[in-house]
Amino acid sequence: MLILISQVCFLYYMQLHIKLVLPNYLLRMLGDGVEMAHSIEGRLPFLDHKVVELVCNMPVALKIRGLTEKYVLREAAKPFITDTMYNRQKHPFLAPPSTFKPSEPLQQLVQDTLRSSLMSSVPFYNHAAVINLLDQLPTMSESQSTSIDVILMKMLSTYILQERFGLM
Repeated sequence: MLILISQVCFLYYMQLHIKLVLPNYLLRMLGDGVEMAHSIEGRLPFLDHKVVELVCNMPVALKIRGLTEKYVLREAAKPFITDTMYNRQKHPFLAPPSTFKPSEPLQQLVQDTLRSSLMSSVPFYNHAAVINLLDQLPTMSESQSTSIDVILMKMLSTYILQERFGLM
């Protein structure tokens, strides 16, 4: 399995994600774009710069505890929400699965891109391990390939950031 080199690399990756992907995603997919399409007004309280600055300066242990993300937010909200809400699993928005159909263009893009020599310049991933994972895809069960798909999409996104902007 692919492993981040260190916590520093993870923090660097998260910083890139916060600066480049998250603002447009929040505002276009979860905020203004959807709200305008349905003629409603919405508020995004966690985009307040004071909240963002506070969270950016918090230790990772307060943000993620074990497999629980948004740990400090959950703890702060706990007195005001039900146990069902507190213990609820996240339901993230994910890219469409690319591993199901090897002949599909998206799967070919994933294979070609992640096997390319530029992928070896992305510091978060061991290129030999990435190629090994790609080689194993055809023999994986559907559930295994589905669980790997999120990782592949993140690697593809990281590669594209590296290629387009030379960020690392």
